[in-house]
Amino acid sequence: MINIHYGFETLAHRYYVLTGRNAPSIDIDNRINIAGILFGIYGENYVGTPHMQKLMEVNGGIRRDFVLGKDEVELFRQKEYARLHASTVCKVKFFSDVVELTLDKKLKTTRSTALVKVERSVDGVVAKGIGLAASAYAIIDLGGKAVGYAIRHGWLAFIGITAS
Repeated sequence: MINIHYGFETLAHRYYVLTGRNAPSIDIDNRINIAGILFGIYGENYVGTPHMQKLMEVNGGIRRDFVLGKDEVELFRQKEYARLHASTVCKVKFFSDVVELTLDKKLKTTRSTALVKVERSVDGVVAKGIGLAASAYAIIDLGGKAVGYAIRHGWLAFIGITAS
């Protein structure tokens, strides 16, 4: 939400123009930049532009009430407020779905390469459990071999442990 065309400040300005009142303020620490988070997870080219439309296309298709921002201007001029409202609700619902899919690691992107899939697979509970078990086995195995080597070479004779 840092883009000049649809950031928080732009929305606040539109609210003022439409209502003549100042928009409710959201403290900057409480703002969530969904696009920035997606860039951080998937890289800048995670999907084509326009981002919202392309993200919809790869995650089930364009929503029924979705209208591109540039086309919303014409709807406003034609006083088609119900369609504008439906588009806004559609976008808010889509943002909610994107956040949920991202948290569940199920968001589809055009960058869903093997690397992203590998990153997702090793982030699961099962993968972490297997990694922990393998690490524990390696430590125990290495420790046993180290003790056996020390005994065979008489390094533990000073405490009474010798090879038979």
